[in-house]
Amino acid sequence: MKLSLIIDGNFMLHKIIWPLIKMNTLYGDLMPALEINFKKHIEMYPFHQIWFVTDSRKSWRKELYNEYKGNRVKDEEVDWEFIFNTFEEFKEKLDVKRFTVVSADGIEGDDWIAHIVKKSNENFISTLIMSSDGDLNQLLSWSLKPSVINIKYKDNIGQEKVYFPEGYNIFLNALKKEKIDLFELDWRQDFLNLIKDFKSKYTVVEVDPIESIFVKIVQGDKKDNVKSLYTTYTSSNKPRGIGEAGAKKIWSKFKEINPDMFDFDSHKFYDDITDLVCEYKKLDPTNNDILLTINENLKNNIRLLRLEKQYMPARYYDIIEKKLNELFIR
Repeated sequence: MKLSLIIDGNFMLHKIIWPLIKMNTLYGDLMPALEINFKKHIEMYPFHQIWFVTDSRKSWRKELYNEYKGNRVKDEEVDWEFIFNTFEEFKEKLDVKRFTVVSADGIEGDDWIAHIVKKSNENFISTLIMSSDGDLNQLLSWSLKPSVINIKYKDNIGQEKVYFPEGYNIFLNALKKEKIDLFELDWRQDFLNLIKDFKSKYTVVEVDPIESIFVKIVQGDKKDNVKSLYTTYTSSNKPRGIGEAGAKKIWSKFKEINPDMFDFDSHKFYDDITDLVCEYKKLDPTNNDILLTINENLKNNIRLLRLEKQYMPARYYDIIEKKLNELFIR
């Protein structure tokens, strides 16, 4: 079974630097810590291809929504120049014959990861994503024809988790019953052993990828300064958007209305969400200003948060497509 590893390089960097800063060993230990951590990940499995993905310091999403990530403030006491220079040096040392390193101006790591996952699956290759980013949960899925699965894990000390797509045990059971192709290397048992090892070490989280992105769109993302679909204010002018619990309630009611597949870009989707947000927040559904606000936020959130090519400016998608066509191992 072909399985590719996708490492979120920014996640790997940030999970390493803060313990080193706390122990006052950043300058001596950053490069060795990066090398040790990377080595640990790549030796887990005979991976088909290993991708190392990093963010650009700019994002095309800022062109769409100027406030995107506008609330992030760097700790001025941290020597970021040393950290980023060391990280660039680490990336330059990676053997390009063994590892595939990707980044480009204006493109975030999530964009690369989403398109690597899609292209891998199209070529019957499963993926293991090493990241803590909740936005990537929308990529978790499995299929029997072709037989592929996408899994995410994070190994933060004390917070270790492995994220499986909902119903993954159906996939694993089917995998065990597949006939062996005598003319190809069969990594099936290695894969099943990897999953068994993950489940013994980490907390298992089963994810519905559609629910995951739906909730994020409704709730917004404070970390990235993405608005909730509608914010009201208390008597003391404290803002109250829609939290995770509220977004999940809206999801449950939405599924009652739409038990089957739906289109995020359809008029019905917009109408249903607007009605449900008004009902949840006790808003006047005939107030045009309220409806316009919900619709504008919904449009922005879908484009900011859904990792699909149609929401990216064409020039950035073309960069990704061209690069992956050059680097992809079938």
